Amino acid sequence: MDASPRPETPPEAVLRALARGRADGRAFGPVLRSEAFGGAEGGPGGFEPRPLDRAFAAGGIPAEAFVLLSVAEAVGPLWEPLRRAVEGSGAGPRVVAAAPDGPGPVLLSDLGAFMSLPRTRVGVPADAAAAAAAVRAAAAADDPVYLRVPGAAGAPVGAGSFEFARAPELRGGADLTVLGVGPPIALALGLAERLHTVGIEVRVLDGASVKPLDTPSVLRAARETGAILTVEPHHALTGAGAAVAAVTAGSYPVPVRRIGLPDLPWDPGTPPGPERWAAYGISEARLDEEAFELLRARGKVQ
Repeated sequence: MDASPRPETPPEAVLRALARGRADGRAFGPVLRSEAFGGAEGGPGGFEPRPLDRAFAAGGIPAEAFVLLSVAEAVGPLWEPLRRAVEGSGAGPRVVAAAPDGPGPVLLSDLGAFMSLPRTRVGVPADAAAAAAAVRAAAAADDPVYLRVPGAAGAPVGAGSFEFARAPELRGGADLTVLGVGPPIALALGLAERLHTVGIEVRVLDGASVKPLDTPSVLRAARETGAILTVEPHHALTGAGAAVAAVTAGSYPVPVRRIGLPDLPWDPGTPPGPERWAAYGISEARLDEEAFELLRARGKVQ
């Protein structure tokens, strides 16, 4: 029997980081956990799940609370109370939403929705270690925060850290930049490895801080590599790719191609896991295609 430990899910890592902070005497404010958030039963540190129903929503969300819920709740029944809490005075809530990759409809407008709110910081940590680090960053922030974490365990794919307004360079390169957001960072690193075998060096940035974007790193990548490809588990029209395109267009125009979900209804019957994203164009083949188009435009390949 395989005795290797079960990988920790990002929701479990969030609960563990909150419990550790409370044990260390750090103030995290009230923790309001939805039954839909996931994680270990009851959660580390005794953060018991509770219904965030319409009655609670009508009563408002306390300032500086950590609100743990699902993406479907964040941009569904709790959107209005969350919006009111974010737009109120004070630091505002820290919202952590889990995005399960299972059957059923998936709402993929959350990043664009929270990016549109004033002062709000938006982050998408890619794995459990980054999710725990994101909790610490959220607690230290002076503004409202929205974090989307994966709902399922997965292999570590990023640097294991998280800072707002910072896009760590996971791999160096001067021929093309790929900025990955969330678990698709693994696809970006795979692309870089495949192109390395044919003499093309790809820079990979961890774009977990969607707002504020690491503008200096993005513009440096534009100057030094001449083209940027973005990949994210969100609508391509309104997520991180749109922010990268806007920043480069205003300061250092270079070709930017965005891989995300198309402006189409989501089919709840699509199988979960990598096949689900691939069905909507987030795949190795799509990255290869878009990368070669950018490299051809720059004369790097024929």
